[in-house]
Amino acid sequence: MRDYAYTIFSLLGVIICSISVYFIWRVPCRPWSTLFLISWLFTYNIFASVDSIVWAGDNLVDSPDGVGYCDVSSRVKTIFPIGVLGSTISVCLFLLGRFDQHGSQTTHFRRNILDVSLGLVVPVLFVVLKFLVEPSRYIIFGVIGCQGTFDTSWPAIPLYFIWPLIFTLIAFAMIGSSLLSKLIKSSLCTIGICVDEILDCSSRTLNQK
Repeated sequence: MRDYAYTIFSLLGVIICSISVYFIWRVPCRPWSTLFLISWLFTYNIFASVDSIVWAGDNLVDSPDGVGYCDVSSRVKTIFPIGVLGSTISVCLFLLGRFDQHGSQTTHFRRNILDVSLGLVVPVLFVVLKFLVEPSRYIIFGVIGCQGTFDTSWPAIPLYFIWPLIFTLIAFAMIGSSLLSKLIKSSLCTIGICVDEILDCSSRTLNQK
């Protein structure tokens, strides 16, 4: 059964990500992690829209077997959560001010290395780990198309299943730290402005006297 809403929203995601990349690219001193995050979302929505069109019918027997394409699509979909979470952690580190956006060239290089490691290298490593816990290359479902398969065994937990949860908890902690840091800085700035106004008012009173 065709799912028009799924296809339409996937295509809208592709368009929104394309526009977002254009504007992010024009921002000076941007972290690479933002580009990696949008790229993961863009790639996933591309595969989701194509899969929902190719395997939209109920009769999957007469549908394409997806050899080659599904090998790539299923693996990208499998490591998609890791790529998004890794990029999110890197973005939060940038927002926390761990790396000064106006720092030296060495600082920018270190920041870029971290962005590439969390947003690209770590997800690629999970492609290798997935080979150890997959009973077959992929499986095809209606609408959602190519999906990766996993072996339901104890080794699969430390090799794959536990890491998305760990990355989620780290990303959640980073997001909370970013918001808390922003609130504290805003509160301190507000207090600072009030103190300056009081001191300025007091000095004016003394000068008048």
